[in-house]
Amino acid sequence: MHKIKSSLVSYQKHKMPTETDPLIQTEEGTDEKRRSIKWKHITILPAMFFTFVGGGIFGFIINEWTQNKIQNERFPNMTTKNNFEACNNTNHSDPVYINYKAVQQDSSIWLLYYSIAQHIPMFLVNIVLTGYTDTYGRKFLFVLATFGACAKYCVITVVIHFNASLWYATAMQAFDGFLGSSFALFAVSFSFVADITHKDNHRVLGVVIIDALLISTGIFSSLLSGYFIETLKYGFFNTAVISSSICLLGFFLIILFLPETLDKSKRQPPKSLFGTMKNMIQFYVSEDFKGKRLIYLLLLASLFFAVSRTHIEILYFLGQPFCWGPSKIGVFTMTRLALLGVIGLGSLRLLQIFLSNEAIAVLSTVSLAASFMIEAFAKTNLLIYMVPVAGIFSFLMTPMIRGMMSTMTEPDKQGAMFSGIATIEVLSSISASLSFNKIYADTYSFMNGFVFLVMAGFYVIDFALLMAVYLLKKCKKNNYTKSELQNCENCTMNNCQCRANLHRESIKLSVL
Repeated sequence: MHKIKSSLVSYQKHKMPTETDPLIQTEEGTDEKRRSIKWKHITILPAMFFTFVGGGIFGFIINEWTQNKIQNERFPNMTTKNNFEACNNTNHSDPVYINYKAVQQDSSIWLLYYSIAQHIPMFLVNIVLTGYTDTYGRKFLFVLATFGACAKYCVITVVIHFNASLWYATAMQAFDGFLGSSFALFAVSFSFVADITHKDNHRVLGVVIIDALLISTGIFSSLLSGYFIETLKYGFFNTAVISSSICLLGFFLIILFLPETLDKSKRQPPKSLFGTMKNMIQFYVSEDFKGKRLIYLLLLASLFFAVSRTHIEILYFLGQPFCWGPSKIGVFTMTRLALLGVIGLGSLRLLQIFLSNEAIAVLSTVSLAASFMIEAFAKTNLLIYMVPVAGIFSFLMTPMIRGMMSTMTEPDKQGAMFSGIATIEVLSSISASLSFNKIYADTYSFMNGFVFLVMAGFYVIDFALLMAVYLLKKCKKNNYTKSELQNCENCTMNNCQCRANLHRESIKLSVL
């Protein structure tokens, strides 16, 4: 018995797949190992960087310009100076303060309109577009989504110049949504990474690098927006021209240099709209995925409850008790994102030595909930800067979930899987926009940070879901380990056949 156990341990050490082995053991495994990431694949990094830096700057512009336009139209005598004096006013019966509060509430409603106009078509389109990348390749969606983003920024720049109606800006949000928008770019970027990586930890690291790149674009865009608008006094229009130009640079990099990564030999045959949608939901309902469906569902649900703080946070800082301008908002956002990107990404390899991917995701939910709790009650600049400190690992949750789902999925189904992720994230964003903007408008008068308490509650739910994934995977792993030992103890066949049986069991374990 002791010799059998020793033999099993030795075999597992030298023969069983580990996190560094290919996920799918096929006859093409040897060829895939020889494949390496080429320099042309790296084009995705500068292309996405310029696209999202331009879009990030524009995000600050549209929010702040909307508030400024509403203020000028409703209260033409209310200057920027009056606005900040009203923000610091503790006399809530003062007419200037009442006007200021009305501007805040109206701004929140218009941001809600923007979000609905963009996200509803984005939800419908992403169900189909991202899935089609398994059939037609990845590049067409890169081109389509970046074109929609650049067109939106260019047209809204003209709207800002002529001080036209906010409804034109709303219409361009819808146009961008119909071409896939940012969530299509997220999904196709992660499919791109899945195409060029063939080891579990490498794939997770690739997904994290893309997310870290997006974090870095947030750092630059938050810093540059305040610097251009307030410090250099370029104003909204000139800054919009700059941000549109940066986005166009990313668009041309994609057209000219970004390669196609899904070989024609690995593409799925064309399917109907119904067939494409069926491919997207098969992970959660099909008998072919029995044994993994529950894990897929739990991970997808955790993405639904992963909410963003960006748009509400800008309004929060413009209002009481901080009354910050664009520069201060930019510096804070830069600080928070820098800590998330540098320490979050830098700590990943160290954390993976001691913790599983599931445990790292659970740790991230704790970090997120703590940061939202602090933000809800912060009244001073010192305390608000504790938000990024508490949320230092918050960056890791979403990329870890994406990476885990990708490593469970076969190469020719990556687009369909990420299509499901994009769809649920769009649905989450729509729900969050509808609820959080309304909550902020309704609770602003008695606790302007109340909305962050609600967000913290969502990450408590995420904590429970990811703990379930962690325990479920641990349970399955233990069950398979016992099964392997029993198989070896009862093995009456020759050693070669016994090892073959154990190898099949180990493949199941590596996928789970």
